[in-house]
Amino acid sequence: MVKVLWTHSFSPSAQNSGVFMFQLIEPLGKNGVKVIPIYIGGIKQHPIQFIRSIPSLLKLARTCDLIHAQYGSMCGFLSVFLPNKKLLSLRGSDWYGIVGKDFKTITHSFCAQLMTSVSLPFYKKVIVMSERMATEVKLRYPKTKVISLPDGIDLQKFILMDKISARRQLGLNEHAKYILFTSACRGNAVKRAELAYEAYAIAKNTLPDLQMLLAEGVDHNLMPTYINACDVTILTSIHEGWPNCIKEALACNVPFVATDVSDLRDIADKTPACKVVDADANKLSQAIIETIESGGNYDLRAVLKDMDIDLYAEKLSAIYQRLISEG
Repeated sequence: MVKVLWTHSFSPSAQNSGVFMFQLIEPLGKNGVKVIPIYIGGIKQHPIQFIRSIPSLLKLARTCDLIHAQYGSMCGFLSVFLPNKKLLSLRGSDWYGIVGKDFKTITHSFCAQLMTSVSLPFYKKVIVMSERMATEVKLRYPKTKVISLPDGIDLQKFILMDKISARRQLGLNEHAKYILFTSACRGNAVKRAELAYEAYAIAKNTLPDLQMLLAEGVDHNLMPTYINACDVTILTSIHEGWPNCIKEALACNVPFVATDVSDLRDIADKTPACKVVDADANKLSQAIIETIESGGNYDLRAVLKDMDIDLYAEKLSAIYQRLISEG
């Protein structure tokens, strides 16, 4: 069995943090991969504790066949110093930066991107979340092997449910129209929650029974119910790797209205139910209205045929095997 050390910076204290990563451990096990996840993201809060843990971390790394840094920035930078062959996953803000105008955020973003840039050449292979990211990384690092492999989702968990039943479970109006906004936190400037709410307010002038459903701090097991209760999901981000909230919505046959991030435009071009528009509240609201009024039956799950978590586990385990076997 292949033994892989996962270094990551997804806080254990934050609900749903890194769910997309942790849910992969079991299917990887079925493919002969034993994963050891190690949280190293607390160095900013507890640097002394991290320094003390270095000897044990180095010892653990030597027992593994491969190191997989699950994020760039500080996680990717620190993982460079561990022994064995290494793989890096870039997920979004570690490549694009952190959005904000205050000095602290600007400094944080600069340092995070700098650490990503410095560490990236030390990895033989880099996994990115979208074809757009792959093109960008290849342009700046032509010698690096870049693999576009969006995170998989559980297509057995995110399935089509009866809309009325889902609304009853959540105590929602059975006859209203609902937009789902799945921002992890409204304080995250990348998500532009104010733009989503402005678009909603404008659309409500045309659709008086329109409601916004905010999925914030929701247990991940309840997300299929939230998604199925809605008519459309909105994403107003400045940038994204490949937004899992959109994958989950598509798996439940719920269309999206989004800004032009990741590879979403490619999907919208093939699927009239989904729309990608400029980051403008009026254009977003018009797209919301058109999507809701169009109704219709969609087969949006077909878009995700290559993103099932079990298939993803097979692809990732194959990448591990190839990297370990290389001289």
